Amino acid sequence: MVKMGARFWKDVAQWLIDENEGDAKERGCVNVAASMPNKIPSDKQSAVIVQLMKRLSKVGCPTGSRTSTDHHHDRPTARRNTLEPSAKP
Repeated sequence: MVKMGARFWKDVAQWLIDENEGDAKERGCVNVAASMPNKIPSDKQSAVIVQLMKRLSKVGCPTGSRTSTDHHHDRPTARRNTLEPSAKP
């Protein structure tokens, strides 16, 4: 989870909002992951995220390689686009 990086989890959090997916608990856990390194998900929060991502992979949540990006923000440009961990400088 930490290895994916905050940018990845911010993109997932935005996708959840855009697609009206995930409940408040799931979104909250993803938001904790998106705030790394300031906050790190607990074991329980990590378990919620793992289950969420398994479920969302079946409904089209992007979790693989990014295929197109918005060059201004380095974020996916299309809904249900694929995501990848942010590149390290």
